Amino acid sequence: MVLFSRMECLLKHFRSEKDTPLDATRKEIIIPAATAVPLLAVVGIVTSQTPLYLVTAIVPLCASIYSLAYIWWTKTLTPSFIIILCSLYMTTIHLVDLVSASLLRERLWPMSIVIIDMLLCCRLPTAPFVVSVIACITTISVESHLRFGLFDLEQRDGDICSHCTSCDTPPCPRSFISILEGQCTSIAVFLLDYYYTRSFSKGLIAEKEKLEKSVNLAEAIISCMVDFDL
Repeated sequence: MVLFSRMECLLKHFRSEKDTPLDATRKEIIIPAATAVPLLAVVGIVTSQTPLYLVTAIVPLCASIYSLAYIWWTKTLTPSFIIILCSLYMTTIHLVDLVSASLLRERLWPMSIVIIDMLLCCRLPTAPFVVSVIACITTISVESHLRFGLFDLEQRDGDICSHCTSCDTPPCPRSFISILEGQCTSIAVFLLDYYYTRSFSKGLIAEKEKLEKSVNLAEAIISCMVDFDL
């Protein structure tokens, strides 16, 4: 819970008096993601084994830093900006997932669930993103079966998985950095998904309380009108 209280303190620097309730909600959704992505990107840079892996770590890092600076400076967050940022994140996830699948490392596509959660909470279209996730999973599955050359784009020294067979009893033990990368990804998915689900639940509870207050107020007004025979 300390983590979420710290996040509330961070959000104060990005809010504006002109924010509508929807604007405030969107900032509560996007800013935590833009804050978490650089941490994952740094891990990706440290553990990168191929040029593509390195690029897919640097690009979202720069995009997140720019996004945080832009929102802090302008105090605005438009729907188009959110969609572009989420599209960049989703494309990065697909590329890293492809590389991870070719190296038999942890798959990253579950991170796309967080992106779709973000869009749902921001009340923005999600259908194209859902289709892209299904297409990515299907493409990698077909490549795993037919091997039409997609995995070979990241082939290293003729062996796309040397770390899996370099010992007497494969699968071989993995390095600490590789394990740390998978652990950070899993924890990030869990915490971010929990944060968005928690925010959505709190929003529903708040709307329910407003509705109950409105009903109670209407009943009180009707009761007064009856008492005064209006």
